Amino acid sequence: MKQLFLITLLVAAVTARSQDTKQSYSMSLNEAISYALEHNYSAVNSTRDIDIAKAKKWETTAAGLPQINGAVDYTYNFVIPKSVVPAQFVDSTAALANLRRLNSVRSKALASAGL
Repeated sequence: MKQLFLITLLVAAVTARSQDTKQSYSMSLNEAISYALEHNYSAVNSTRDIDIAKAKKWETTAAGLPQINGAVDYTYNFVIPKSVVPAQFVDSTAALANLRRLNSVRSKALASAGL
C-alpha cells in the first residue's frame, strides 16, 4: 500500500514538473492585437450580445409583418338538411311565402294523419 502511494506521488511530481516548461511566442504587434481582440472575454461576450440584439430586433420586426393563415374545409351533404323550425323564428325578414307553404304542408300532414 505504501509503495502504491509512493509510485502515485512520484508520477504526480513528474507530471507537475513537466508543466514548468515555458513556451515563448513570437508575433508582431498587429498579430498580438488581433489575438487579444479575438480571445478577450469581454469582446467575445459583446459580440454575442450584438448577435442576440439582432435576433430580438428581427423577432420584433417579424411580429409586425403580415401573417398568412389558411384553412380548407369541404362538406358534401348526401341529403340536403331540412329545418323543422320555420324560417320566421330564425329570421324575421324571411319571406311570408315560405311560411304559408310550410303551413299548407303541415295542414296536409295533419289531415292525412287524421288529426
